[in-house]
Amino acid sequence: MRVLQSLLGHASPETTMIYTHPLEEAQRCAVEKLEGILFPNVPSGSSYQGRSTSLTQ
Repeated sequence: MRVLQSLLGHASPETTMIYTHPLEEAQRCAVEKLEGILFPNVPSGSSYQGRSTSLTQ
């Protein structure tokens, strides 16, 4: 966010948030990375054949 704020010349991150929106794929990648950090022993959605959760859909 700080990089975007600087590039766009905004004084506050709140202003940057108004004009920028995360892409769905970027959100998915961020959630998958966070899942790996927080839950390293839990199978990911791609390797688990059971019911999927809202985090891996």
